[in-house]
Parts: sequence; C-alpha cells; structure tokens
Amino acid sequence: MVGITPAGVWIVARLDGKGWVRDETLARRARVSRARGRPYADQLIDRGLLERSPNGDHLRLTEEGQQAALRLLRSSHESLSRLVADWGPDPQLEQLCARITPQSLGARADRPG
Repeated sequence: MVGITPAGVWIVARLDGKGWVRDETLARRARVSRARGRPYADQLIDRGLLERSPNGDHLRLTEEGQQAALRLLRSSHESLSRLVADWGPDPQLEQLCARITPQSLGARADRPG
C-alpha cells in the first residue's frame, strides 16, 4: 500500500472484515488515546480507504479499503508461505501462516501513536 504509513497499515489490517468498529476499541488495541490515533485514521479517510460513522465514534473500511486490505493480506500471506515453503507441505503450518498474517502486518512498533 504505497503512501500509507505503518500505522495506517496496522489500522487496515485490524479492520479487515470487521464492519463498524468503535474508534475507542481500536485505540485501546493500539494502546493510544482516540485523539492520538485519529490523525492516522483521518489519513485513511482522506485516501478513501476508511469511513467514519455519522456520530463519529465508529470506523469501517470502504469498499476500496476492503480491497486494499485483501491485497495486503494476500501479499503478506504469500510472502510468509514462501519463507516456510522449504519446510515441506503441512496443513498445520499453512493454518498457522493464515492465522498470523494479520498480526504480522503492523508490529507493535507500527501501532498508531
């Protein structure tokens, strides 16, 4: 996702497929205040990837944001799968790659704030 900050990638990865999420909940997961995380959400809103609810308390990915999240997750999953490919085919390993892919996008240091 060219031009998106690591904090923006963190938000997109955490909102993928979730529908409306309270911004307070997202801020708590990032261990920042709503005010500190808001500029990162606003950048995604400005790019058309995220929308804020009419009351201003909830966020969700737009259709474009969902497509970007899908591309991001797919690319990350493929990269992770390539890293472990020489370990041989293993359904449990594939499940593990699928489970940790979203968590690998936006490490602790990439959280908003």
